[in-house]
Amino acid sequence: MRLRSMPTKTSVLVVDDDPLLLSLLSEALDSIGYEPVQATSAEEALLKLETEHVDIIVADINLPGIDGLALARKAKNMSPSLPVVLMTGVSMKDIENRAYRAGADAFLDKPFRIAAVEKVLQSLLGQPVGRMLRVMLIDDNDQYRETLTEYLGAKSFEVTAVRTGAEAIAAVAGQGFDVVVTDLVMPDIDGLEVARQIKQLSPSTHVMIYTGSSPDGDRRRDIQTTADAFLSKPLSLEKVAETLACIA
Repeated sequence: MRLRSMPTKTSVLVVDDDPLLLSLLSEALDSIGYEPVQATSAEEALLKLETEHVDIIVADINLPGIDGLALARKAKNMSPSLPVVLMTGVSMKDIENRAYRAGADAFLDKPFRIAAVEKVLQSLLGQPVGRMLRVMLIDDNDQYRETLTEYLGAKSFEVTAVRTGAEAIAAVAGQGFDVVVTDLVMPDIDGLEVARQIKQLSPSTHVMIYTGSSPDGDRRRDIQTTADAFLSKPLSLEKVAETLACIA
């Protein structure tokens, strides 16, 4: 199971030719949990789209050379599903409609509050508003554990990963988690028993169990009675994220 290396935070390509505004917006995005990638021109932004992982673009319209409208068109040609937010502090005729016609998914008037930017980003990326969901991941398979941790981190879940059920139970007893995700077959305490003990320690914590084995009828019923969700391997990473969002 392989996943292309990517940042654990949502990556925002910020494009502005004003160094001060570029720095201020980047620092603000970093402070609320995003990974800013800076570009001072559309040309530099297009190069970074080819060489770096980007989840969303936030760009000024009034750029030297290729402007933000043309950048939006080119970015959409490169990656049609990539969200683009265009912004401007310059009064131009019909500029908001022109932004949307160029392919923008959202438009912001400068000056704006960082809360407004955050709301737009969350809406376009389908992220939960507010704090990140805290996930405890348990798997003794290093590849599964690392791949899931990287993917869920990129989807804005706060992930703590451990190898054994005993480690997970101790961690849940000491701090709160929204969801525990565990493999069924474990070297010490199996996933079903982990789920039972966690539900006793923290009844509000949701549990998702996954497995590559085929539990018999009674064991399957026990899993479905105890856990909030049950998935079979091979796992779809998208399905894991969707299930977490649904049960949490």
